[in-house]
Amino acid sequence: MGKPRKPSAILEVNGAFKKNPNRRRNNEPKIDKPVGKPPVYFDKEQVKMWNEIKASLVDGVALFSDKFSLELLCNTLVQYRRDPFTFTAADKSQLKAMLSHFGMSPSTRANIEIVQPKEHNPFDDF
Repeated sequence: MGKPRKPSAILEVNGAFKKNPNRRRNNEPKIDKPVGKPPVYFDKEQVKMWNEIKASLVDGVALFSDKFSLELLCNTLVQYRRDPFTFTAADKSQLKAMLSHFGMSPSTRANIEIVQPKEHNPFDDF
């Protein structure tokens, strides 16, 4: 089985389309809504985790359609923090994979390249 495709938002931030603009997926659905607030049924600890993760994310990586994955990540991290000694190796592996999907591990963060917007030069109009 092949590797899953990286989301276009992560590819864009990494600068992949700058190097290979023909690889841009034009038909990929676009969602501009932010992730938003935590679910109403979250307890205090889960809400705190949601906000902590959301603050750690690279802008534009997690959007409204990712809220269920973010919810799963929050619950898993809360479980780990409550009792890390009952967390199995398989649980840790799944947690590490979830963090990687959001660009929150050292190796995936190293691949993210923030493209700074160019300053507008008035002479470019000529």
